[in-house]
This record gives sequence, C-alpha cells and structure tokens, in this order.
Amino acid sequence: MIMHFIRLFFLIRFFPLLFRSRQSMLLEIAALRHQIGILKRCITQAKLKKGNRVFWVMLRKCWTDWRSALLLFNPHTVVEWHSKLQASALSFSFKPQTLTLSFKLQRFSIIMYQRD
Repeated sequence: MIMHFIRLFFLIRFFPLLFRSRQSMLLEIAALRHQIGILKRCITQAKLKKGNRVFWVMLRKCWTDWRSALLLFNPHTVVEWHSKLQASALSFSFKPQTLTLSFKLQRFSIIMYQRD
C-alpha cells in the first residue's frame, strides 16, 4: 500500500516536468549552475565518495560532452578515477578461504578415523 502511495506521489510530482518548456529547463539549469559556482568558490576541495566517482566515470563513457558539465574538479581527475577503477577491477580476484583446523581437532579426527 505504501509503495503505491509513493509511486503515485512521484507520478503526480514529476508529471508536470514532462510538459515544461525548453526555456524553463534551461533557466533552471542556469540557476543550478550559478549556485554550484557559488559553492565552488566557498569550498576549497570537494570530497566525493566512491559512488560519485563511479557516476562520473560512467558518465564519461556514455556522454561525449561530459567535460562541459564539470565545475568542482578537473577532467584529468575523472580520467585518473577511471584508470584506478579499471586497475582495481582487474586486480580483483576471488580467493576462497581455506578452512584450517586446529591441531587438536586434526589429531582428534585422525584418532577417530583410526578407531573405525
């Protein structure tokens, strides 16, 4: 029931966005970019989490003009994240843990096997 309410809320909330004019969207984008510019001047260094970095790497792969949207960091930084992400993906290997038995348990199992 709650999920239906949430879906209905988002449908009602975002439905008018489909019919907004291009000019209205461009003005909103300009206003948001202005606010980001102000934040950029106030913050000396942006601290991004891994999810944010992955977002920019994926955006770099699928959008040719991704550099034009960068305001908080340099394009070279995104390229570095991409290379680090690829290096970590290539170096990842699944290593199953081997079970190690304590000496007493090994000795006990040998004794039990010999008694049978």
